[in-house]
Amino acid sequence: MSEYERIEEDNGRPEDTGSLSSSSSTGSPGGISLRWKISTFVMMNLSLFVSYGLFSLPGSFLPLYNLDRGIPIITTGIILGAVPFCYIFVCPLAAKCLDKYSSKGLLLISTGLVSLVTLGYSTLGYVKHNTLYITLSLVLRVCQGVTGGVIDVVAFAVTAKMFPSNIALTTAIVETSLNCAIATSPYIGAVLYENVSFLLAFLAPAAAIFVVFLTNIVSVKDIDCRRSDTDGSSKEYSQIH
Repeated sequence: MSEYERIEEDNGRPEDTGSLSSSSSTGSPGGISLRWKISTFVMMNLSLFVSYGLFSLPGSFLPLYNLDRGIPIITTGIILGAVPFCYIFVCPLAAKCLDKYSSKGLLLISTGLVSLVTLGYSTLGYVKHNTLYITLSLVLRVCQGVTGGVIDVVAFAVTAKMFPSNIALTTAIVETSLNCAIATSPYIGAVLYENVSFLLAFLAPAAAIFVVFLTNIVSVKDIDCRRSDTDGSSKEYSQIH
């Protein structure tokens, strides 16, 4: 075989990418078993459920409770609206954090803090001074907005990364989970507040969120959600068009 023929044969031989596949990191969705994907996906939905549940939980009874304390409705509206207001600023920052930090680490920190925030809510009934009560309520709602925004971004990013060919279906499931929380938690909060106490209306959810936090430690796989380099695809697109 001539040198020219050998070069042509080498050029026509498909490139061996086996070493690239074998060296993929554990955070790559392609290297994760179906069991881990399912458990991670389930816990992402549960994390969103408790986060959005806490978001809407006080909506059914907090206005009445605050009126009994002599707090104006507009002040209660500001307190309740603090969470979605924080989302506006936190979600873009959370997306940037996913480029640098572990998705599982961010999820664990956020769910752990949410359980502490909920526990903090349960103690507000013992605060007698209204100015201090309003201040602490706003601080806790801001903390909840920060942690909730991070959970939101992590859950959607991880889901999209694990199931790139089923984004519509998995997004629909995630949206169903969080809307179930929004729909049911005001009723749960009202029942606990009316039949038990202000304390238990937050203490019971705090315990549930803490269980989710502990389960996340053992049931969630760390998924690499860093942005991919799209230069190659952009060049390919421009060549096609």
